[in-house]
Amino acid sequence: ECGAAVYESFQLIDNVFDNTKSEELQKSIFEWLYQQIQNPDYNSYGIGDHLDPLFFKTVVFLKQYDLAHPFIDEQIRQVNNKDSWSRRYHIERYLTYKIELLQSEGRIMEADEIIDNNLQFEEIRQMRVKQFVNKNKLEKAEKLILEGIKIATEEDLPGVVHNWKDQLLDLYKQQNKIKEYNNLARELFIENTS
Repeated sequence: ECGAAVYESFQLIDNVFDNTKSEELQKSIFEWLYQQIQNPDYNSYGIGDHLDPLFFKTVVFLKQYDLAHPFIDEQIRQVNNKDSWSRRYHIERYLTYKIELLQSEGRIMEADEIIDNNLQFEEIRQMRVKQFVNKNKLEKAEKLILEGIKIATEEDLPGVVHNWKDQLLDLYKQQNKIKEYNNLARELFIENTS
C-alpha cells in the first residue's frame, strides 16, 4: 500500500510539472526530486523505477545536465562495486539514462560511443538496432539482432531470446526474406505451443 501511495504521488507531481506555467514551481519540483533520487530507500521498495524517469524528464526539460551526469556516473560506480543480482539491471538502466541525456543535449557522438561499448545490454542494443532500421541499414540491424539472440541464449534469458526473434521476424518481412521468415515463423510457433 505504501508503495502504491508513493507511486500515485509521483504521478501527481508529474502532472503538476507538465501542466504548470510557473518556472519557479518546476524548479522546486526538480530540486525536490533531486533530493529524493539520492535516497536509496526508493530502490529498495521498487519505487525507483517510477522516480528515476520523472527526475530525468525534469532534467531534460530544465536542462539541468550538470547535476544529472555526475549523479548517473556515481550510481554506475556504486552499482559496479556491488555483487548483487540486480547489478546488470541497474547498470543498463543508468547507461540508458546517460545515453538519452547526451542525445537530448545533442552530444550524439558521445551517446553513440556508450551504445557501441555496451551492446551486451538488450535495451542499449535495441537503440542501435532501431537506428539501423531507421536508416534502412537492415543487414546491420539483422546482424545485431542475431548477436542479441546469441547473447540472450548464452545468458539463459528465454524471454529476451523470444523478443529478439519476434523483432527478427519483422525484419525478415521488411526485407522480403521469405524463406528465413517462414522458417523463423515456424520456429516461433513451435516454441509458443510447446
